[in-house]
Amino acid sequence: TKARTVAADKIYGTGANYKYLHETGTNSCIPHSYPGTRYPDKFPRRMFSYDKKQDCYICPAGQKLQLYNRNTSTGNRYRCERQICEKCEYFTECVSSKYLGRQIERNLNVEYVDIIVDVSDLGTGPITQLTVVGRSSSKAQPDVTVSTDWQTINTEIPSILKVTAGDIQRVAKKYLVKENRTVATYTRKEGAAVPDDPALEGLSADQQAVVRRITSQIKAEKNKERLQQQLSAMEAQLGQADQKQQGLMKIIMVKIAERLAELSE
Repeated sequence: TKARTVAADKIYGTGANYKYLHETGTNSCIPHSYPGTRYPDKFPRRMFSYDKKQDCYICPAGQKLQLYNRNTSTGNRYRCERQICEKCEYFTECVSSKYLGRQIERNLNVEYVDIIVDVSDLGTGPITQLTVVGRSSSKAQPDVTVSTDWQTINTEIPSILKVTAGDIQRVAKKYLVKENRTVATYTRKEGAAVPDDPALEGLSADQQAVVRRITSQIKAEKNKERLQQQLSAMEAQLGQADQKQQGLMKIIMVKIAERLAELSE
C-alpha cells in the first residue's frame, strides 16, 4: 500500500528526500533542517530570495547575485560584485571573503526544499504558530495560520488543501499592491561606453588594457601555489601604493582570488 503522507524527524528533511516524495506524489510532513554555516555571524542563504525568471539571487539589500559557475553534479554558484558589496550597509554582516563579493550556492534539489519551506514556513527553532501568508507586519493578524502541536501531523495537510484559489487571490489583492512595491531605476551617462567586464568600469582605456593583459595571464596560470604567492605579495604591497594604484591592485587581487577558486573546484 502506497503511503499518502510521510512524517519524519528533520534529520530526513533533505532535498533528495523531498524530490523523491514530490515525484511519487507523496505528501511530506518533514521539517527542513537548515545546514550549518562556516560563518555563523554572516547572513544565511535563506535570507536571499531566488528569482527563477532571471536565474539570480536577491540579497537583503536588493542587489543581484548573478550566476557565475554552473555545475550539473552539485549545483550552481551565484555572486555579487565586490565593488557593490563594499558599498552596502550590510557588508560586514554579509561578506566573509577578503577579496570577493557575497556568494551563494544553489543545490540541485533546492526547489523541492523551497516547496516545503514555502508551504510550512518552517524555521530552525521551536515553533508554536506558523504564519503562511499575511506577513507584512509582526503585529498584523495573519490571513492563514497553522497551530502546531503533536496532532498537527494529522491536520496540517488537510488544512493546507483547504486553501482555495479565491483565498490566494484575496490575499494577493491585499498585499501585492502598488503602495507596497519598490522601484529602482538605474541609468548610465549618455555616450558612456560599457566595458565587457563590470570590474573595469570607471577605469581609463590604458588602465583597462593593463588589467585585461594581467587578467589573461592569470587565467592561463594553473599553478595554485604561484598564484597564492602573487596574491600574498600584492597584499604586502597594497598599503604602500597610492590610491590610484590600490584601485588597480584590488581588481587584480580579485581576479587572482577568482582563479584560485576555479582551480580549487
